[in-house]
Amino acid sequence: MSTLYVTDLDGTLLNSDDRTSQFSMETINGLVAKGMQFTYATARSLVSASVVAKGLSTTIPVIAYNGALIIHPVSLYIAARTLPTGIFSGDHAEEGFQGGGDQKAKGNMAL
Repeated sequence: MSTLYVTDLDGTLLNSDDRTSQFSMETINGLVAKGMQFTYATARSLVSASVVAKGLSTTIPVIAYNGALIIHPVSLYIAARTLPTGIFSGDHAEEGFQGGGDQKAKGNMAL
């Protein structure tokens, strides 16, 4: 059984420029290449988190929106969601998040 390593982004993995240091990126990516399970949890949206985590090997789902969404950052496969149905309004109210987890995000919704 392998260990899963989860880190926060802001105030933990990111430096004062809201970026991951080259050393951290190389270390994490090297360990992921050797089989380490790594992901991050953040209060950020998936879009915002993807920008600041660019270059990190995240091969498993990430936790966004303070845990309200667990989603694969590349395939957009939704592993879990805890947002109540109908929370969104406007143009994207009917896109994505229909039903439970095990879905792929749809539409142009800013995850």
